[in-house]
Amino acid sequence: MKGERIPSFLTHYYEAERGPFKNVCDLSEEELDQLIKAEKDVNTAFNRFALGKDFFKIRRAADDLLIEKYREKFGVMPGCRPSYAVLGKFDRTLSMYRDGRSIRIDISQFSREQVTFMYPDHFVLVWSRGLFPPPPALFR
Repeated sequence: MKGERIPSFLTHYYEAERGPFKNVCDLSEEELDQLIKAEKDVNTAFNRFALGKDFFKIRRAADDLLIEKYREKFGVMPGCRPSYAVLGKFDRTLSMYRDGRSIRIDISQFSREQVTFMYPDHFVLVWSRGLFPPPPALFR
């Protein structure tokens, strides 16, 4: 990888029908139930909805840990739950959606408080803290 430059943009991937910059953790329990019912049988590369509510319990716990780490780092609570993007692009992410879309955003449009970086699978935070065991279904 010698000579490659670090990308100067983020790519946010999302389901076309639902639009960008939405976090499933902001849904009520009833809304999440409806979404799981609608999406559980969709054939995508990784259908998190097929795992049911347990997946989203872990996801909320992981988001909560990220929010806490943000508060510790910057001294304030973020205005909303995180929106996820990749540094550069990773087009295989589109296969996680029925009708995936992406938005490319130049990183210079953000302040340092608006963009923080993390290990791609933030569930490791939850598992390492012992809040939930790793679900066997993810490792089959």
